[in-house]
Amino acid sequence: MKTDVSHSPIPRWLWVLAFICMAIILITAFNATLSRLAADDYAFAKYAKTHDVVAAVSHWYNTWTGSYSSMFMHALLAQFPAEAIGVFLGALVLLWWLGTWWLVYEVGVRLNWTRPRTISFIIADVLCAITIDSLPNIYDTFYWISGALAHVASLVGALYFVAA
Repeated sequence: MKTDVSHSPIPRWLWVLAFICMAIILITAFNATLSRLAADDYAFAKYAKTHDVVAAVSHWYNTWTGSYSSMFMHALLAQFPAEAIGVFLGALVLLWWLGTWWLVYEVGVRLNWTRPRTISFIIADVLCAITIDSLPNIYDTFYWISGALAHVASLVGALYFVAA
C-alpha cells in the first residue's frame, strides 16, 4: 500500500538542525551589530565627513582600487553615527539569509515542492550556516565594512536579482 507523503510531517531532527543553523545566523548578525570602523574605514569616513559624498566617491575612486558603488556606500555610511555601522552590518547578514530563502523558495515553487516555504526555510538556514562556518575569516567578511561591501552586499544584491 502506498502512503501519501505530501502531508507527512517534517522530521523533528530537521527542525532541530534548522534551529541550530538559525542560531548561528542570528549570532553572526548580533555580533555584526557590535562592529565599528576598522583599518581603512577611518580614512573613508574622515574624507566623507570633511567633503560631500560625491567628492569622497570621486577622490577614493581615483586614488584607491575600488568601485563606484563601494566608495559610494562608504561615503554614505560615514554620514551616519558610528552605531549605524553595526546596524547596517547586522541587517546585511539578515538580508543575506532572506535573499537565500527567497531564491530557494522560488526554485521550490517552480519544482512544485509540497511545502516550499518550510523546506526553503530549512535549506536557507543550512546553506547560510555552512557558509558562515566555512569562511576563512569571518571578521573580514561580515564585521569589516570594506569586506562586507565587497563580498556580502554584492552577494545580497545578486540573490535578490536572481530571485526576482
